[in-house]
Amino acid sequence: KLESPGWIALDTTRDLAAIACPSASGWSSPLELRTNVPDKAESVFAYGAPLGLEGTVSDGIVSGIRTDRLADQFGLASDTILIQTTAPISPGNSGGPLVDRTGSVVGVNSLVVTTGQNLNFAIASAHLAKILKDGDSASQIRPWSALPPARPKRVEEKNPDADRIIAKLE
Repeated sequence: KLESPGWIALDTTRDLAAIACPSASGWSSPLELRTNVPDKAESVFAYGAPLGLEGTVSDGIVSGIRTDRLADQFGLASDTILIQTTAPISPGNSGGPLVDRTGSVVGVNSLVVTTGQNLNFAIASAHLAKILKDGDSASQIRPWSALPPARPKRVEEKNPDADRIIAKLE
């Protein structure tokens, strides 16, 4: 396992962070970020470690691109672009990449609506590209102790506009 020396950039309004990763022999190159949103019905793959099961891959399609008030309901910036996918995600997938058939990152696995089926969401990679650009210099690695205080946990809450539970992944 590799130890990260710290973080490069973050966006607390979207629950995104770019962390510094040392290079190591035998590791592949970084994945390319795709800044345009995928099309509906496009095949995607969610990578992560659901419930601690490392190296897990699940597949699905993009079932919608959400740019409306949904992000605000999840406690994210209201202009956050969410990619709705049928690729199953669970706790442990959060922060992992959602990639297209070419291996380009289209989103960051983030949350799920627990009272529906296949209502999984990733934050569009365009938001990640922006924070990477804003924190562009590798010489600006900040120590973990410099992270701002954590946001209050909003793991599960009742949506006041509908009879459903919204859950953010941790």
